[in-house]
Amino acid sequence: MSTIAFDQFALTRIADFARSLSLLHQASRRRIVDDDQIDREFNAVCMSVWGYTTDDFSDGLFSGEDHAFLDRLDEAHARIFAAEHGYC
Repeated sequence: MSTIAFDQFALTRIADFARSLSLLHQASRRRIVDDDQIDREFNAVCMSVWGYTTDDFSDGLFSGEDHAFLDRLDEAHARIFAAEHGYC
């Protein structure tokens, strides 16, 4: 088992970038949230963090598992993913 080294400053930045997306996911548990609204916010987070979005790639390049991961991605999952993949 490997240990994840959390860079608290990097993870705080990700949390800041993803806050609106997390709020939309939370709201979707109580009411219907338009998928396009979530997609727009997800793309805004991607642009802030990486400078590109998944729209810059063909959907065919992503597996069904990747699509499922992206559909449920929220702040908590983004933090863990970033830490596991060395985001600094």
